[in-house]
Amino acid sequence: MHKISLWESNFSDNSYFSWVENPDNTASHVSFELETFVRPVVHPIIESTTFFSNPNSYMINESDQRKIYEIMEKSPFEELNNYDKEVLWTNRYVLTQLPLIMPKLLSCIDYKNPYHLKELEKILKLAKCLNPVQALELLTGNYLNESIRKYAVSCLQQANYFEIKDYIIQLVQALKYEIYHDSPLARYLLMTAIKYPLTIGHYLFWNLRSEMHNPNVQQRFGLYLEVFLNKIGKNIRKIFEDESWMMKSLIAVADIPHDKSFKSNEEKLEKFREALSELNSLMFKNKMEISMPLDFKMRVKSFVVDKCKVMKSKKKPLWLVFENSDEKGDDVVVMFKKGDDLRQDMLTLQLFKIMQLMWFEEKINLKMSLYNVICTGYYQGMLEIVKDSETLATIHKIYGGATASFSSKPLKKWLEKNVTCSEESYIENFLLTSAAYSVATFVLGIGDRHNDNIMVKKNGELFHIDFGHFLGHFKYKYGFKRERAPFVFTKEFRKVMGGKKGEEYYI
Repeated sequence: MHKISLWESNFSDNSYFSWVENPDNTASHVSFELETFVRPVVHPIIESTTFFSNPNSYMINESDQRKIYEIMEKSPFEELNNYDKEVLWTNRYVLTQLPLIMPKLLSCIDYKNPYHLKELEKILKLAKCLNPVQALELLTGNYLNESIRKYAVSCLQQANYFEIKDYIIQLVQALKYEIYHDSPLARYLLMTAIKYPLTIGHYLFWNLRSEMHNPNVQQRFGLYLEVFLNKIGKNIRKIFEDESWMMKSLIAVADIPHDKSFKSNEEKLEKFREALSELNSLMFKNKMEISMPLDFKMRVKSFVVDKCKVMKSKKKPLWLVFENSDEKGDDVVVMFKKGDDLRQDMLTLQLFKIMQLMWFEEKINLKMSLYNVICTGYYQGMLEIVKDSETLATIHKIYGGATASFSSKPLKKWLEKNVTCSEESYIENFLLTSAAYSVATFVLGIGDRHNDNIMVKKNGELFHIDFGHFLGHFKYKYGFKRERAPFVFTKEFRKVMGGKKGEEYYI
């Protein structure tokens, strides 16, 4: 039995506070009894791998269970209200065994509250390891606590090589939110890049290099690049130096089509090819074999000047054809753009790849053609050209003129004349890829889908290019609104996606 004497409300001595007992035994008091045990009592920690299989054992009431399920279904962009946070915080030790809800649980932390910070350390020690995608959420600007970010990186270390390569774009952006230059995330990325310098390192180099115009991260990313280049050795460093030289040279060449001092496009083209010939001379003189920023495996030794040209679009991108370093290999064809932010293209193609992987998991192969894009600097970059393909605009122009867009015959004629496989194969390829890109572009809200941005390969596969008008769901919270639109599956789409006749699917 315990007895604690209380202070009166009008006590005058400021040296006494609420946690100091009143020495006056005649004052009002509180009495309470505690159960006694032979051994010390410690807080029980539940280490079960299942959740809600036996709710009574976790001491979570039914009301909290229902609320937790509701919270799990909420979007990462939706803020939790005070009641949501209270439910999560009350059941925090149990929820450490449920990785899906960890980001939401950690968003309940009040960093000004010392007790919360002390509890945070306990939560992170008990927490299960998240998968790489879940860990990425803890590296955004919403979680700036060092312990949380260290925990997220420890989860990333369980990822395989391919998962890290797929999410380099997000991981580089996450570096901007680190408090210090020397952080667990920076060390992890650099160590992985040094271990795989020509794959992950190659991609990391250009993602860092493309942000060097930004004064807010220039010093930080410059330090990371210096560490990476100093650790990979002289021979491999020469590869990156040659690539950087090529990009600087192409930036100067890309200004020629915009030079108004030339009287005609023919003069511009002549000057453009002269500049490429000069670059060829330098490459021959220095015996250079240069890899493309798109992929280290794309090794070239000179420009095929006669095949290089300037495209007719507003930004005047360069169509570049290189002689392959491998004598048995085909020419390497790429497009160099100056004046376009290719990060949007990189992000869109990354999301397409994620969708494709999700379909693969469901044993559906929709044969999406995903080409490479890399941003090499401020509003500049390089795109891979998909061979044996043509835009719908060109096909319509050849086989029908201005009204060809309203008929399927021009496309059919082009495929019949140029197809490289059987009729059954190219029809199936066209059907599968049409289904994939129709759903993918609709879900992401991609606009500007005219015939110059849709291409068809000679095996019948359709694919999309140029994603400068990306209106994805990330922008909706800033004011864009769109009602849910029904996507009715036609007979052809039902064959691919399994929809029922007359059924509507809301996307």
